[in-house]
Amino acid sequence: DDDVDDDEVHDLDLRLARLEELIKRRPLLLSAVILRQNPHNVAEWLARAKIYEDNNEDAKALETYADAVKSVDPIQAVNGRSHSLWLALADFYIRRNHFEVDARVVLREATKQSFRTVDDLASVFCFWIERELSFGHYDEALEIARDAVLRPLTEYSAASQLSKKKRKHNDENSEIKAISIQARLARTSTKVWGLYLDLEESLGGSLSVTRAAYDRALELKVASPQMIINYAHLLIEKNYFED
Repeated sequence: DDDVDDDEVHDLDLRLARLEELIKRRPLLLSAVILRQNPHNVAEWLARAKIYEDNNEDAKALETYADAVKSVDPIQAVNGRSHSLWLALADFYIRRNHFEVDARVVLREATKQSFRTVDDLASVFCFWIERELSFGHYDEALEIARDAVLRPLTEYSAASQLSKKKRKHNDENSEIKAISIQARLARTSTKVWGLYLDLEESLGGSLSVTRAAYDRALELKVASPQMIINYAHLLIEKNYFED
């Protein structure tokens, strides 16, 4: 009878251990069900990654972030914006002191994505630039800002010519379709232009380049009232009163 009792106790211990493991895994199991129902659920991907991080399972967390950025379509994203997944992945690396290689690779790839809105892409560029500045990488921050607002403008010009030809064939949406979100950011994002102009003025060192940048912002009609005031102060400081 003692042997039977011992077996029963052992069996009970196993059942309790399985139940405890099931309870522990319950959040992940529920998360898996939710993501199977809709793999474009941004908040659920972030919650799943946090569960792994809280359990100190970095490899699983990293795998979750990687799956998330591959799975979520920016247009179909719900409960959040897809760009936040890229920023969370970059931040994961930054918090583990892997900024200069891994986080930069993630952020560079993020700037190439076709996010839902210009503001989503602008948030990625601003996050990247601000992190470079926080690490004292001033030259890198300025170059990223320049790439964001200057380089895509040639693409915009070429795409505009293409869209004009298409409009002759009654394609009313051709201009929007032909122009990438990166080029639209370069034409319309006051947020990124403002950051770029601040950096060009404080870090660029060349007055002619800084003036050309302000002039370009004015030409594109993307300059905010504060940018115009800053430009006026710069000209006064450099004794360009007539300009």
